[in-house]
Amino acid sequence: MKKKHLLVLAVSGLLIGYILLNPLTFGFCTDKYMFNGRVGCISEMPTIIGELIIIFSIPLFIVSIALIFVKEKTFCLWIKFFRWWFPLSIIATLLSSSASGGYLFPSDRTIVAVVFLGIFILGSFVIMIYGSYKSHINREKLLGNE
Repeated sequence: MKKKHLLVLAVSGLLIGYILLNPLTFGFCTDKYMFNGRVGCISEMPTIIGELIIIFSIPLFIVSIALIFVKEKTFCLWIKFFRWWFPLSIIATLLSSSASGGYLFPSDRTIVAVVFLGIFILGSFVIMIYGSYKSHINREKLLGNE
């Protein structure tokens, strides 16, 4: 995967997530309801999928912009991290409970997603800083300026 492909993937995720969050606007809601003057879609599956896609695409977009400025070796190290983090976070999020604790407390699924996104952002920036530092040290050794 190349850096620009990652950015395209993040932007595509944002667009697809936005479309899925608005099934009425984009005309793919087949079972509508009306309650107190509000029109909605009975099936919430597109909205749930759209939320997950948006939740994961926003940090991916931010990180993919930052990854444009790192060396290829650091990017490859980040890809290794992403390959284990992504499936693990999706599985953990989907397996967590979606029961809500009310208005003040988010659902378990939301908490799991936020924790994994925090790990993703923190891990990504640690990898980028480490990779940049390591390449700087190697450059200094090559130039003999230890």
